[in-house]
Amino acid sequence: MKIKVCTFNIRMATERDGINEFKYRTGRILDVIAKEKPDLIGFQEVMSCGRELFQKELTDYVVLGCGRYKNFDQEGVSLAFRKDRFMLLSYENFWLSDYPEESESYFGADQSINPRIAQIAVLVTEKGEKILFANTHLDDLGKIARLLGADRLVSKIGTYGDLPTI
Repeated sequence: MKIKVCTFNIRMATERDGINEFKYRTGRILDVIAKEKPDLIGFQEVMSCGRELFQKELTDYVVLGCGRYKNFDQEGVSLAFRKDRFMLLSYENFWLSDYPEESESYFGADQSINPRIAQIAVLVTEKGEKILFANTHLDDLGKIARLLGADRLVSKIGTYGDLPTI
């Protein structure tokens, strides 16, 4: 099975970016997706406005995701998959922390100041083949928190058995 995958750190929406603010980059982001036509997309640094944009504009895709805070708002991660190639079997969000089911939790190690969220989708192809698609954005400040986050993600992936994983 051949699958085209794209990962896209879209940079959160902030006015501090001036001419590079998210609202000025949306056309380029959508153009790249239209040109490349990936089957799976992992987005990082997605704000509410980005999730809404992708859900509205990427009509060939199912777009899932939420923010990393208790109200599931603000910055987070999202994933998308082509509707004509995959069906969703299961989906979950969890936090990269000692308490992954506790919203807004994080590893307190070495300057990790923001909660980090991850997501896993189990997808099935039209031929009945299952794959696991995981997406996250690891800590940018703490080296230990980054390693712990990667370990948490790999451990969680392991609970799904031996599915091919992206």
